[in-house]
Amino acid sequence: AMRLVESGGAVISEFSLATPPWQGNFPRRNRIISGLRLGVFVIEAMIRSGSLVTAKCALEQGREVFALPGAIGNPGSEGPHWLIKQGATPVTTAEDILETLQNGLNWLPEDPKNWLYSSDQDQVALPFPELLANVGDEVTPVDVVAERAGQPVPVTVAQLLELELAGW
Repeated sequence: AMRLVESGGAVISEFSLATPPWQGNFPRRNRIISGLRLGVFVIEAMIRSGSLVTAKCALEQGREVFALPGAIGNPGSEGPHWLIKQGATPVTTAEDILETLQNGLNWLPEDPKNWLYSSDQDQVALPFPELLANVGDEVTPVDVVAERAGQPVPVTVAQLLELELAGW
């Protein structure tokens, strides 16, 4: 995946570039997305959602499925709770994912203590401080984060993608 990004990216689709978005095509798109990953992490999903379709595709492809437990009674937590009941790995820390996928993550240091940034390591300048100052521990829609940061949604999405690709 990193080679694809470094070489300018790639468009992977079963459809021509002229095909407009259509809800019926989303499961096929999600199958491609899950097939390109080592695992799928469902953070929030209602019981009938595309995220659960993607998780099902991941299982069929032999990928790992992770789910974030949420508040009982929150409709957005119903999907992850159902996945956990079906055997998905519950995630409460990043280490939960790293430990499960460690064999497929050959770029990680051998010592698990060095997998994640620790606050006692050297201080580093945070990228996009205006964005990070408006992201908390709770699940927050991207439009809310953008509004809090005082920037357009496309800028926020681009910055979040850049942070994710950089390992933040």
